[in-house]
Amino acid sequence: MFICQKVAYIINSRLMSEDNLKKYFGLKLKYYRNKLNITQEVFSEKIGITQRQMSLIELGKSFPSPKTISKIASFLNCPVSDLFDFELIKETKITKSKFSALIENLPEEKLKILYIIAKNI
Repeated sequence: MFICQKVAYIINSRLMSEDNLKKYFGLKLKYYRNKLNITQEVFSEKIGITQRQMSLIELGKSFPSPKTISKIASFLNCPVSDLFDFELIKETKITKSKFSALIENLPEEKLKILYIIAKNI
């Protein structure tokens, strides 16, 4: 029941739209999957859904059932609430935006240096 309440709270309190909830949840899931260095196929098999369903969730086009969310949290060994903590994802988007604005006005020489540094990180 907690999962349904959490989702309802996020949407009803207008913290974010249903579309953004799907999008951020998908990004969070993909983040965890990549961190574990596993494929969609392996992850989906572990939590009992198809690879296609996993793909749609990661793309923000579908949202998992409460049962699947519980299985995801169990597999990741994290509280369900962690799956709905989207601050890191939001901060990353802000950082990318700020970084893009910053490099827009860099002189060509400094841009080349920055490119070399970024490429070797």
